[in-house]
Amino acid sequence: YLNHFTQIHQEADTSINHVTLTLSGNMVRNNLHFYMNGRNCNSLLYGLYITDGNEFVDNHTRVDHAMPDCFSDEKYKGILKDQSTAVFNGKIMVHLDAQKTNAYQRNQNILLSKDAVVNTKPQLEIFADDVKCTHGATIGQLDEEPLFYLRSRGIPENEARKLLLNAFADDIAEKINIPELVQVLEDEIARKIS
Repeated sequence: YLNHFTQIHQEADTSINHVTLTLSGNMVRNNLHFYMNGRNCNSLLYGLYITDGNEFVDNHTRVDHAMPDCFSDEKYKGILKDQSTAVFNGKIMVHLDAQKTNAYQRNQNILLSKDAVVNTKPQLEIFADDVKCTHGATIGQLDEEPLFYLRSRGIPENEARKLLLNAFADDIAEKINIPELVQVLEDEIARKIS
């Protein structure tokens, strides 16, 4: 059982870009808590989890907007196979004094088997009145239309699936500034879908 905890207190005029990758582990819990304690903070939280077998990944995030004029963008994506399970529980808290907050939260998942399970709970608690905040979640399967298109162009099904899953993960991978780590991510997608 792996339990990770990251807590960040931001002061005025600071920015952070945090990427959480979970590529394997029987039971993994990732806890993130960002607290914006100054004006003009930017918090970018991105995550990608790829599970197979009986793996269990649990992502819990909390972003506290305590001061005005702050921005947060949170996007977590999952690719699940076999009997694996994932949880996403994200909370954005906009405190009373946090006017002019912009906060976005999304959780998107692709299930590669009928036995994979995702439990997702994006949440907003807003106590200020001059804010822009959104949250949402999607769970689905690979779209058959682009898969058919790629296969009709002579691309084998397994290769076509790999291309579509890499495209799904790409907006998270582009936040990683280490090319070798991006290659590990692409290799793991290829390994898990074969």
